[in-house]
Amino acid sequence: MAELVQGLAVRVAPEELLGHLVAQPRPAGGGVKVAGGRCAGPARPAVGQEDRPAVAAGDQLGEQPGGGGLEVQRAGVAALRTRGGLPVGKVEVVDVQAEGLLGASGGVVQQPPQRPLPQRRVRTKPRRIVLLLDVSGSMSSYSRAMLQFAYAIAQGPARVEVFCFGTRLTRVSGALGRRDPDEALRQAAEAVVDWEGGTRIGESVREYLRTWAWRGGCRGAIVVVCSDGLERGDPAVLAAAMGRLSRLAYRIIWVNPLKSGPAYEPATRGMRAALPYVDLFAPAHNVESLAALEPYLARI
Repeated sequence: MAELVQGLAVRVAPEELLGHLVAQPRPAGGGVKVAGGRCAGPARPAVGQEDRPAVAAGDQLGEQPGGGGLEVQRAGVAALRTRGGLPVGKVEVVDVQAEGLLGASGGVVQQPPQRPLPQRRVRTKPRRIVLLLDVSGSMSSYSRAMLQFAYAIAQGPARVEVFCFGTRLTRVSGALGRRDPDEALRQAAEAVVDWEGGTRIGESVREYLRTWAWRGGCRGAIVVVCSDGLERGDPAVLAAAMGRLSRLAYRIIWVNPLKSGPAYEPATRGMRAALPYVDLFAPAHNVESLAALEPYLARI
């Protein structure tokens, strides 16, 4: 048993194994030798052997004179260790751009021009702007200027919603959307029924949140409140409405015509209730102060 294991452990060189296989003659009769005898029936010729001419006995690889058979055997083993004429593990690099591509007729085919990769454009969409204009009696000197300011913003690229309030809330976006400014201001004034009346800022803001904000006009928008802050109602209602508005809007800007200088301090109850929820508190006593809001609105 030990001798059998030692015999199996002996490594045979590929040249000797190939020479042994080539030197063995094919058994007579075309059959295949098996243990116990020859297989019944003639053996089928290999593929391509029908038309192959017979090889003379003296031309066999193992019987060439002068030891030439061993050299041929070694060449065959070396060929088995290569792929396509290149050593195993080697890669042939061809400069296609320099040599070109060969067509079917042998000519050089030029490469098609490379198209640039498509790039995704980053489109900027202006934010929606909501204007809440106080047209009560205390704002009678500034109401027309506020409407003109709202009309100028409505003609820009952003989508603008304009509301006027005194004791009730009125939407005037459709009237200010006309091209003729005089006609737009006239129709907006006709639509407001509580012009130069009382002031209910908190109730008006709450009405806007209840009726219009859920339609998508307030979430992520810039809300501009134009009022002097003279609240005739409950300041707690205004504080609660402004708190809810600040959670929906992107920015809240409050413009007050009474804030004409740095010495101004909000003394009214309504203004003190609304300021904690305001992002920008700006003056609005003349045209220049209103025009100064344009760069700020363009940045955000």
